[in-house]
Amino acid sequence: FLSKYEDTVDWNGNRILCHDLPGRGIFGWMYPTYLASLKGFEETHSPDAVMFLRFLRSQAYMFVVLSLGTAVLLMPVYATGPNKNLPPDNPQYVTGINIVSIANLQPADNRLWATLIAEFFSALIVYYYTYIDYKAYVRIRRRYKTKCIPSNFSVVLTEIPEGSRNEKAITDYFDKISAGCVAEVQKVLNCGHAQSKIGKYMKEVKAGEIAEYKRENKKKIGPEGPTEKVKNKETGKKETVLSIPYHRNNCAKLERKILQEQEERDPGVMRTTLSAIVLFKSSVTCSVIQQLTIWKTTSTWRIEPGIDAGAVNWRKLYVSYKSRAAITVIGNITIVLITVFWGLVIVAIQALGNLENLANVPAFSFLNGVVDTWSPLLLAFVQGVLPPLILILLLRLIPFTMRQIILRQKIYSLARVECKLRNYFYVFLIFSNFIYVVISGTILQQLDVILANPSLLVQQLATGIPQQAVFMMNYVLLNGLFGYPLLVLDPGRVITRWIIFAFGGGKTERGLRFADRMFANFFFFKFYALSMLFTLLGTVYTTMAPLINVFTALYFLIGYYCCKFKIMYTSYHQYNPLKGYWQYGGIMHEGCFTGLLAAMLIHQVSMVIVFGIYQAAAQAIIEAVFIAMTAYYIGFVKNKFADLSQNGSLVEIIGSNEAKEVQDSFFSKYTHPGLQPPTPG
Repeated sequence: FLSKYEDTVDWNGNRILCHDLPGRGIFGWMYPTYLASLKGFEETHSPDAVMFLRFLRSQAYMFVVLSLGTAVLLMPVYATGPNKNLPPDNPQYVTGINIVSIANLQPADNRLWATLIAEFFSALIVYYYTYIDYKAYVRIRRRYKTKCIPSNFSVVLTEIPEGSRNEKAITDYFDKISAGCVAEVQKVLNCGHAQSKIGKYMKEVKAGEIAEYKRENKKKIGPEGPTEKVKNKETGKKETVLSIPYHRNNCAKLERKILQEQEERDPGVMRTTLSAIVLFKSSVTCSVIQQLTIWKTTSTWRIEPGIDAGAVNWRKLYVSYKSRAAITVIGNITIVLITVFWGLVIVAIQALGNLENLANVPAFSFLNGVVDTWSPLLLAFVQGVLPPLILILLLRLIPFTMRQIILRQKIYSLARVECKLRNYFYVFLIFSNFIYVVISGTILQQLDVILANPSLLVQQLATGIPQQAVFMMNYVLLNGLFGYPLLVLDPGRVITRWIIFAFGGGKTERGLRFADRMFANFFFFKFYALSMLFTLLGTVYTTMAPLINVFTALYFLIGYYCCKFKIMYTSYHQYNPLKGYWQYGGIMHEGCFTGLLAAMLIHQVSMVIVFGIYQAAAQAIIEAVFIAMTAYYIGFVKNKFADLSQNGSLVEIIGSNEAKEVQDSFFSKYTHPGLQPPTPG
């Protein structure tokens, strides 16, 4: 539960009340979580929590409606298809769940008109739920832009010309736009040297605290405290010293050096960069300036909208705009290579799920001796359950790698880093968990047919798309039944805490806070990307294999309550700025809207291909019209709301009851970490 060591406050220091703890017992969390309303979450848990939970809830509603619609319209139609009556050795033969999918139909079957009708109504349902979510997102963003918070009074100014990299020149520059509008200009200095010393200072503080803990709690240690061997710089030999005074003296020496360096600000040590942070006297003036293009080229006097004070990516403010393209290209190429080579992993996983089919191919006949010795239960587990589980575990390695790549790109806001990470991870998931799965699964299932006649490869891939629905249903169901409940149990956090305490950590108050925070953040980028993936899987197969709608609705229903519990009770949400936390301001949802409609486009393109393979030319042409309809809808929503969601409404900012004048407490919020006095807090 939320740490007793940390208060949650807003920017002005006002305490934000947390929810009462739920009842004890295995199921004690369920009813309080169910009763909790999202009203007020915007203030207590940030706009991002509200939008993410709204997104999960609306997706659950959407797939419930799709489940009911397709159950009435499509499943009875598909069940009457002829392919279930074909001989089992026929490539078009279907059984089990595939009987109520499009795979049960023959080419040029009149039943495909029912599929087209369902396509139209499914598109309308997707448009409706994405639209109401986006409107809610815009409302939250408008309110956020009226709040009295530092990001609504500041801009990040980059690519400042060489002759203007001082406070007076920057102030004079903005005075030409609005006289006397600037409250403060903070030049961004390269303080890496001071930061490294602060890191050493904190290391000495922690060592001293551990030594004090040992003196108080270890009976064998005397009142003077523990000792340790250190190297004498003059003699080069090790000598025994008392730990507590040794670390205290080191802290005092480092503190003096840090304060001296911060006071002198030697240009040779703290170099001036191309950037500055400008704080304005009025949020109204700041809002106007944030929306301006004030220079004739994009590589000079660049204005970046205000960044939450705890989310400034300081190191990237040192990088010039010219180097941005090269760094971005290299990062993108690296991620593309990761995505491409991931296909080999997917092939191996799909091979594990198709052992029986591989055993029938002469080149893999040796598998017969293995498969025949297994019990039906073991074979079902290895082919049906094990591949999705392996996929889930391996996917946990990807976000860390992508984050390291994106952090090296020129992105000034850590919130924008998270947004880009969400986008990259989502695209990766589309390839790894959909495209590669469809291709490799179909090839492995029909390998003998393709090897006998390679010209049938394209046709087999197209007809195999709906047949992969069984794997997709297993994957969605397993993530719903196991993935989200594991989020509630939080085994990673429990095991990590045990390891920390088992190896002597968590003894001091600082150690307890560290142990309490491990794996305690709610990673919106990850859960957005995964949820968008399952929306894609459900959307792609919504009319091809309608039963997947039921599983997807169940996934989002379980996900909504598990994530709601996690956000309410067990996460350190990134909201508390006075403790170094930050928030996204809801911006994660904007990319989510685009990703969901991209899933709809992928579905519609897939249906054009499927209709073509099924020799349903009229349906394919009409489906192409639906693609144009989706593209128009995306443009309509973006044109209507994009600027409003980015900048808010100037009329609302002027008419807001929030304070419109900069607060005294804001001036210290954008101080570079290397210029902040060292404190053991």
